[in-house]
Amino acid sequence: MGQSRLVEKGEARPAVALEAEGGERLDGCTSASGTVVGTYLHGLFDNAPVRRALLEWAARRKGLALDDASSAPSEHDRHQAAYDRLAAALREALDVRRLYQIIGL
Repeated sequence: MGQSRLVEKGEARPAVALEAEGGERLDGCTSASGTVVGTYLHGLFDNAPVRRALLEWAARRKGLALDDASSAPSEHDRHQAAYDRLAAALREALDVRRLYQIIGL
């Protein structure tokens, strides 16, 4: 949580403009060169299109091309696999039947 304040005009600008109750709300800060960006948006990089856009932007600045990630597992699939591993570890470590009895299932 925080709020950025621009100290000198022209040196930096807000990173994003958000729709907010009562109008637009500016968030974060971007350097004048555009190479440094900061924001208070929690989970911003959990969004695959945002991550992809950022990586494409960085690659273009360096004259590089990104590999096509269309065959890579989706974010949902990666999260589901992590939850499945957690569930398997819990089933292995706990007496799940006894827990079900305790909670009345």
